[in-house]
Amino acid sequence: MKIGIYVSSLKGGGAERVMLHLAMGMLEQGHQVDLLLSRYEGDYFKQVPQQLKIIPIKKTGRLKGLWHVIKNTKHGFKWLTLLKLPRFLTRLEGVINYIKEEQPDAIIAALHNSNLSAVMARECLKSSVKIVVTEHIALSSYLDSVPERHKKLLPLIQQLYPLADNRVTVSEGVKKDLSKIAKIPLETITTIFNPVITPEFKQKVQELPDHPWLQTKQNFILLAVGRLS
Repeated sequence: MKIGIYVSSLKGGGAERVMLHLAMGMLEQGHQVDLLLSRYEGDYFKQVPQQLKIIPIKKTGRLKGLWHVIKNTKHGFKWLTLLKLPRFLTRLEGVINYIKEEQPDAIIAALHNSNLSAVMARECLKSSVKIVVTEHIALSSYLDSVPERHKKLLPLIQQLYPLADNRVTVSEGVKKDLSKIAKIPLETITTIFNPVITPEFKQKVQELPDHPWLQTKQNFILLAVGRLS
């Protein structure tokens, strides 16, 4: 299969790392994989294998993205929420051109802007490409943190996510959250845990820590993994 893995960038986030691992795993299984990036930046570029093709998604103005929707979809009135000109419209033409030129069998997108542009691009093209949208965080907390974000994005998520061929979340909690806020039946959402157990991970587990405090069994060790944001 030819698969497009679509994420904003390779800039040091958990979702970005997961999508890169996913692309590398699919390459190892013999699939042809393109890594689509809205921003050609990030700390993870040093981990990208040579055989993984990177395709930058060219951005346009938001009005041009809206023009594609009006021109290529029959029921323009359905997309009245687009009049608020959400950010994903800047990526729409780039995704449309990728589908036209590369003819992938499927696109797996991560995070809402990539998800929305992938689904809408297929709507504009009437393409047979399969679209899988993935969510890596509880969208409700993200949307509620900025009132304007909630008003602008939630109606689009409710309209476009159901049009994808599948919706994937990384935990049962994220699944329930997405089902509730987007009004999507639980049974139409699939939970797939993050592919974090790589060969490199197993090698690092065998390494001895270089700090003497960590080499004794007399101390309790508390490990916290995350970032203060």
